[in-house]
Amino acid sequence: MSTDNLVIGKIIEQVSHLSIHDRVLLSQQLVEQLVTNKPTEPCPLWRYGIFSVGRLSNEDDFQLAEWYPTNEELDG
Repeated sequence: MSTDNLVIGKIIEQVSHLSIHDRVLLSQQLVEQLVTNKPTEPCPLWRYGIFSVGRLSNEDDFQLAEWYPTNEELDG
């Protein structure tokens, strides 16, 4: 397990001991940080052709990739 995962695991354990009110305050603080700390650089876009397979996908490729679940799969 990576160091980041260990730290996050410890944080999650500590949060589980907080009251609901304190969890809400923590959540608000995290949201504020996410909103105010937007990256100044745009996220890199995928470069066309990075996954070159020699041809473009056609309708048949998308139909083959579609998933039609059975009732058993939907019921879990």
